[in-house]
Amino acid sequence: MAAESAPRNAPLRAASASDGRGRSPAAPWSVAARVGLGIAVLLGASAASADGSSPTYPACSKRPTTADIQGAKGAHSAAARFYERGDYDRAIQYWRDAYGFDCTAHGVLINIANAYEKKGETQAAIATLETYLARVTADRGLEERIATMRKSFKPAAPTPAPTPAPTASAGPPPAGTAQPAATTSPDAPPSSGGKRSIVPWVVVGGGVAAAIAGAILLPIGSGAVSSAEADCPDRQHLAGTPQNGPANCPTDVAAKGNTGRTEVTVGAIALGVGGAAIVGGLVWQLAFNKPKPASAFTVQPVVGPREAGVGVVGTF
Repeated sequence: MAAESAPRNAPLRAASASDGRGRSPAAPWSVAARVGLGIAVLLGASAASADGSSPTYPACSKRPTTADIQGAKGAHSAAARFYERGDYDRAIQYWRDAYGFDCTAHGVLINIANAYEKKGETQAAIATLETYLARVTADRGLEERIATMRKSFKPAAPTPAPTPAPTASAGPPPAGTAQPAATTSPDAPPSSGGKRSIVPWVVVGGGVAAAIAGAILLPIGSGAVSSAEADCPDRQHLAGTPQNGPANCPTDVAAKGNTGRTEVTVGAIALGVGGAAIVGGLVWQLAFNKPKPASAFTVQPVVGPREAGVGVVGTF
């Protein structure tokens, strides 16, 4: 079972009312203000990603209130969960939310850069790390990381303008004119998300088959029993056992009735087991079937507003 921790620069530890900042608790934000800020941050992140430009982060011009810090903690927790699941777009959105609430928590920028790098958006990751260096202090390790990313980053070549079709009066193109070379975009990086097990769906499929078999056997067996009872009203001697006296039913009628009873029993059991397998398989798939991690052991830096270190992530 995989035991995957939060991303390498999380968690954000937003301060509480007793963190020594000396501020009294401020009134909570209104719902409209929180929603408005969230929409603005999400639209900014989506626009930057859609047109390929580097993301921007507004200058920090205010100190966060207690309500801001609480909002940042909630957004960070959601972002860390999306990061662990490999949903890097939503992780970026929620970390930008957290930074919008508390713009003094500059360590969140490293989390955002990590998510951009996982997506393969190297230019956006570089721009985010440079913003962090500009707002905090010089960091030799981050500077070397940026330099390495720049060396490996290959921007896509611009698409040449289409050549207008020659008109009837236009002469032939001059000799020696070079045709524009076809451009190819770099392959997308492989996805880092793991695969889910198909066992729950096998269980569901087996349950469906068993339930169908039970649903077929039940009416067939019930019909056979009813028919035998109609042909032989004296059901006490249906089996023709010696202790009940001589059988009053023909052998074929008794056999049909007894076979029908067996089919009813088997059908009921198959229907119950099949239904349980369907429910169990769906619960397994939806609640417990998590994707397996891509790597078994990683060492990741941990950076936050008031903490720094190295984290180790392992799987079993």
